[in-house]
Amino acid sequence: NDINVTAGTGGAGGAGVGAGNGAAGGVGGAGGAGGAVGLAVYGGGLLGYNAGAGFTIKDSYATGTVSVTGGNGGVGQVGGTGANAISAVVGGAGGVGGAGGAGGFAYGGGLAGFTNTSVLISGSYATGNVTVVAGNGGAAGNGGAGATGGAGQVGGAGGVGGAAGLGGASYTGGLVGLVTSGNISHSYSTGVIQGTSGNGGNSGAGGAGGAGGSGVTGTVGTAGTTGANGGVNYTGGLVGDNTSHILLSYKTGGAVTATSGNGGNGGAGGTGGASGSITNGTAVAGGAGAAGGVGGAVSIGGLVGRNGVAALSASITSSYATTSVTALGGNGGNGGTGGNGGNGSSGTN
Repeated sequence: NDINVTAGTGGAGGAGVGAGNGAAGGVGGAGGAGGAVGLAVYGGGLLGYNAGAGFTIKDSYATGTVSVTGGNGGVGQVGGTGANAISAVVGGAGGVGGAGGAGGFAYGGGLAGFTNTSVLISGSYATGNVTVVAGNGGAAGNGGAGATGGAGQVGGAGGVGGAAGLGGASYTGGLVGLVTSGNISHSYSTGVIQGTSGNGGNSGAGGAGGAGGSGVTGTVGTAGTTGANGGVNYTGGLVGDNTSHILLSYKTGGAVTATSGNGGNGGAGGTGGASGSITNGTAVAGGAGAAGGVGGAVSIGGLVGRNGVAALSASITSSYATTSVTALGGNGGNGGTGGNGGNGSSGTN
């Protein structure tokens, strides 16, 4: 039978709210992470997730297609606006924007999605196509605007923009998505294998600085927040991410394609606050725009996407692949625009 597994999207956070006389705005709520418990979803033609050690899969097979989709992260909400001063006090600061939720990881294999330590897979095969799509990171909320200061007082600082959610990683294999440790022997896969990682979310803009009270310059705009990185990708014709010993096994037939996640855009800088009636009309700068996120890395192979990690051994013996392989690395995100400077036209010469 065909296997179709899709995780849910994380919920959006609640908006921050303002308050009274020079009080700070509330923090925007963070978005929930996409996916199931552990931020991941698992799918396999025979077995989705093997929790125990020393598990054996022998003389077994799966012929249906496998489709696994990770959940998207929820959206963070805007920070609350600071309250204007109604007496000679500093203007209220803007609230911090809510963080975006992380995109859900996704593991999929023609036979098994994820296997735990000391697995033994022998004399087994999978012939169905495998498609894995990890979740996108949620966008973050903008920082709230700072409020106007009272007479002779500075305006409130703009809130910091929220950090966006990271793109989810994908682990895709024609036989197994990820093998923690063990042995795979006399096994093969023949389907079309496609792994796609999640994009990083766009981060929040910095809040505008509050206007100054009479005789005071405004407050500098708050810098934007760096965009989130795209998800990494491990895709292989037989195993996506391998720390086992592979013997006398192979991948033929369908092509292997991997696409990592794009980086999210950096947040724009907040506008500088207007100056009060100050001599010479001096005004403040806007906030700096932030850098975009980094595109995710790709590890792909006709047989194995990534073989071995630090402190763990892995080997491939008398095995082969005859399929075509295509890797598409994610783009980096765009940087945020710098904020406009404050208005000093109320000044006197």
